[in-house]
Amino acid sequence: MIEQLLNSYWKSFRNFLQEFITMKIIALFLIVFFNCFVNQAQIIRENSKIKNFNFKNSITVWNVDELQNLYLIQGNTLIKFDSSGKQLFSQSIKSIGNVAQIEPINALKIAVFSEEQQSICLFDNTLTLNGECNYLDKFGSLNAKLISRSNRPNLLWIYDQFNSTLLLIDIISNKTIQKVENIKGQLFKNERETEVEKIQEYNNHLYLIDSKETIYEFDQLMTLSGEFKKHSKKIAFWENQLIEMEGNKTWITSLINKEIKIYSSPDNKHLDIKIKGKFLYMNTENKILRFAL
Repeated sequence: MIEQLLNSYWKSFRNFLQEFITMKIIALFLIVFFNCFVNQAQIIRENSKIKNFNFKNSITVWNVDELQNLYLIQGNTLIKFDSSGKQLFSQSIKSIGNVAQIEPINALKIAVFSEEQQSICLFDNTLTLNGECNYLDKFGSLNAKLISRSNRPNLLWIYDQFNSTLLLIDIISNKTIQKVENIKGQLFKNERETEVEKIQEYNNHLYLIDSKETIYEFDQLMTLSGEFKKHSKKIAFWENQLIEMEGNKTWITSLINKEIKIYSSPDNKHLDIKIKGKFLYMNTENKILRFAL
């Protein structure tokens, strides 16, 4: 009788122990899975900052190429730094006028856009001016406001605000490849105060960001193929996702199903963001911060 009772207790305890161990294993698995999911979903993770670039003057115009070389304007000088922060080359650009954008076409060719002079000048990888600057009136542009690098070789997008026209030009052969007129009429209709604030090509689709609350997606034929709600002016693209950051919030929108996820992130008082490869860059008044993704 006692032996049967002991066997019964032992069997109950063994079942309890097995269930307890199983529950612990499941809980551990769920914790690991959740942490992995969060780490994958959040674009900036705690303590992931790996580089600070510090400068004497405020930073308003800057960009990064695919090799993580950094380009920026300081005064009347265009400067190139490598990924470690070492200055490689500098070039006076006083004759070009005020620079509105720097667009690395590739690691050997950098386009510098002057809205003031309505020109695009090409520099090589040593920041030597490559021939004469291209004045945009020869493409029919009267007031170019924005440019963006295309994924296709030597092609640049230009947005002419005066004509409300998008141009795709070959900057080497000086040819207009594509032209779309009356952009404001097509997109904004009677909203006269709305303007195109930014253009950027990603995965052969062109994205137009307006000054209010919408991001428009165009395919290669310049057919409107989608719209996204805009949450911030600080926008970048990464792994088929739209990344927006403002204050301590990050919005990650899938370009495939438009699902939006919102996360808290460190507020670095950033003015703009860019993503190149596996790195996120953001600038403050006189610093550029680099984070691993």
